Amino acid sequence: DIKAIATSVEVGWIAYQFPRSSGDLQTTYEWFIGLGFDDSKLFGTEESVLNPTVKYYYDVDLVEGGQFLEFGISHDFALAKFGCDKTPILKDLTITPSATLGVDHRYFTSSTQLANILYGLAFSYDLSGALGMPAKCGSLNLTGFINYSEALGLKDDVSGYQDEFFGGVKVGYSW
Repeated sequence: DIKAIATSVEVGWIAYQFPRSSGDLQTTYEWFIGLGFDDSKLFGTEESVLNPTVKYYYDVDLVEGGQFLEFGISHDFALAKFGCDKTPILKDLTITPSATLGVDHRYFTSSTQLANILYGLAFSYDLSGALGMPAKCGSLNLTGFINYSEALGLKDDVSGYQDEFFGGVKVGYSW
């Protein structure tokens, strides 16, 4: 976190494995950098409202130099802040709607174009709060999510790139 400019920075490395029709896996790697912005001063609120983010991805293997850019917004609705602070289970639940615009730069095609809009809804359960874990032990969360990806410019240019629903479950631990 860089508090002086209300910005958080995230840097990472991702390895993907894609199954192929032959039954073996194809692997590719990319690095990314993400910036998150605290817009609370802009809106005059105690907490961020839209949680704007920008993420840049660069493939270093399979797509060699393919790049992807994302612009996103989201907002956490912690049910404890909406009168459920004494209600078992609900007091530790946060619902987060989100939207992210994806821009492709030579990742799927040889040009730059809008790729997709990703609409998301996540339900995060604070297991550390529910289990009474002390703060010094960190934070443990269980999150279920559902997303809808609306293909934009790529829909006509990339075979198999289409609108789709997908979801999953994440378990996160931080300290």
